[in-house]
Amino acid sequence: MAKSLRYAATGLLVITALAGGAVYAPAMATPFTFNYTFGGGSNQTYTPDGPGTLLVAATTVTQGTDQIILTAHDGPPAGAVGEILSYATLPLSVPSGDSGSLINSITVDWGGIYSFVSSSGTYARDTVDDALNFKWLGTFTDSSGVLNSQGAQFTETWSQASPDNQPSVGGTFNSNPSIAVPEPASLWMLGAGLFAIGMVRRRSLGKGRRPARAMMV
Repeated sequence: MAKSLRYAATGLLVITALAGGAVYAPAMATPFTFNYTFGGGSNQTYTPDGPGTLLVAATTVTQGTDQIILTAHDGPPAGAVGEILSYATLPLSVPSGDSGSLINSITVDWGGIYSFVSSSGTYARDTVDDALNFKWLGTFTDSSGVLNSQGAQFTETWSQASPDNQPSVGGTFNSNPSIAVPEPASLWMLGAGLFAIGMVRRRSLGKGRRPARAMMV
């Protein structure tokens, strides 16, 4: 009988724990942001280029490296300042209008675990400060399974001190992935099953131990 009660108690414990988890799990989010730079911009180019040509008039911009460097970060999954991330994109085609949609997609990978893959992007020209601002929306993924996949935003800003200087490039990454937890429905079924087994075993043992009726003399 003690064993059957243990089944019932275990089932109740699982159900109780899950009830609490269902309340607090949504709060288990991990704000994940970092700032980055392409390292001074000495390898960044844009077309058309030349003395007196404004960056804001560019029709194509090209990163001269496939790596970016973290300059600040927030959130446990983020790497340390100075960490180098892999960055992959084709030369960015800049439509001639004041704003438009990007054809190019980007992929950012760090630590061989985390990644960002864009699904859409837009840009805006800043004619006052002679800058180009890019923004991609996409998905953050943790291949280790600790964090759930989540929507994310990646920005990139091109600017320069004067038309005769090489442009500098930097930006930000923002996401808020939640911590992966077991599927609640499956665990509820497990807890309920353990409770049911305990009750059935308790009833069966109770029937088997009923005292025999006294025989009539």
